Amino acid sequence: MIFLGKTLKFLLIGIIASISITFLILFQLGVFIPPNNNGNGDNGQLIIYKESVSNITLYIDYGNETVDICVGYSLYNYNTSVFHALDMYYDLEYEYYAIYDDYLITSINGISQNSTHAWHFWVNGVISPIGCYKYALDNDSIINWNFTTGM
Repeated sequence: MIFLGKTLKFLLIGIIASISITFLILFQLGVFIPPNNNGNGDNGQLIIYKESVSNITLYIDYGNETVDICVGYSLYNYNTSVFHALDMYYDLEYEYYAIYDDYLITSINGISQNSTHAWHFWVNGVISPIGCYKYALDNDSIINWNFTTGM
């Protein structure tokens, strides 16, 4: 009976050590950000950035009948959030909010938010409940950034 107890104790210690090392490696590789209240599911879920995503479509509607479109591009090296997709092709200004560990886009190509208009984004037709850096993309994602009145 004593031998069985020691065996279970060592087995449990081994499992805990393996899980700890796995999480340490994943953090170092930047595969995900620690859980918080703004995960993709907004329930403290881990945000899992894919190594790469492809066939991304990005629409930028400036609110003045001008729309830019980027179709069929890919993102790599775990830089696969909505923020990375926008930052790849556009001149951005943004503010960092440490409390959310996320960015607020304040200007795209010189079109800046003001007292009546701001930048909002949708992914696959659904407005995002979280910030653009926290939104991990999938293959074939369609992102719409619109300069619109307050929502």
